Amino acid sequence: MDTPPPDDAALHEAALAYLARFAATEATLTRTLLRRIDRWARRSDSPGAAAQAAAGAAARGVVARLVAAGAVDDHGFIVPPRPLTHAALMARAVPAAEAAGGS
Repeated sequence: MDTPPPDDAALHEAALAYLARFAATEATLTRTLLRRIDRWARRSDSPGAAAQAAAGAAARGVVARLVAAGAVDDHGFIVPPRPLTHAALMARAVPAAEAAGGS
């Protein structure tokens, strides 16, 4: 079965479908689209390196446009620092109080 390579529109739809289901970083979305292209190449009778490279470039372009539009935001995956727990606060407060002259 010789299907045409995924074009820009098909990759854009695939990216939107993925983002509707999962939160993703730029790298994750790129890998997902490139895997989709690899699956196409394995199913195709004669994938051709040029067609596969063109589809890969289209996938990177789709991801770049989605990043520019704000649909993909790597900063959302940055873990904020955790607040100190009560025990950690007390472990710091007791020595500070003792050093200040309290008992």
